[in-house]
Amino acid sequence: MRERLQIKVLPNYERILYATDGSYTAQQAGKHAVYLAQRSNAQLIVLYVVPNSLTKQLSFLLRGAMSEEMKLAKQSTDEIVGLANESGVESLPIIERGHFGEVLQNIATRFDVDLIVMSSKGGEDLQRIFHAARLGSAPLWAARPVCVIMC
Repeated sequence: MRERLQIKVLPNYERILYATDGSYTAQQAGKHAVYLAQRSNAQLIVLYVVPNSLTKQLSFLLRGAMSEEMKLAKQSTDEIVGLANESGVESLPIIERGHFGEVLQNIATRFDVDLIVMSSKGGEDLQRIFHAARLGSAPLWAARPVCVIMC
C-alpha cells in the first residue's frame, strides 16, 4: 500500500494574480484566490480586463454598455478586494482595457506574480486561457504556475 504524502506548507507565494470577468464562477474562484493569498501571506492582485476592440467599443458606446461593463468591473473587483481585506489579505484592484491574454501576461510580468488564479467552465475558456497572448510569445503558464478553478 502506498503511503499518502501529507503536504502542510504552501509554496512561498508573495504575489497572486486573480483574473475575473465578473461571472458567478469567476467570483467563486476569487474566494479560492483569497484563501491561497491568506494562507501564504501573499498580496492579491485582482484584475478585470475590459475588451478593447473597435467593434466592441462602438457597440458599447451605442448601447451605453461600456459604462455597464465598467460598473461590473468595479463591483467584481470590489467584492474580492473586500473579502481579501476581511481576511487580512493585502490586495490591489486593477481594471485594464485590452486583449485578455495580453493584459494578463503584462500584469503578471509587471507585478512579478508567483501564481495566477482564474476560473473556467472548460472548452473555449481553456483555449483562451492557455493560448499564447501573441503569436510567437510564450504560453501563459511558461513563466509561472496557473491555477484554474473549474466551476
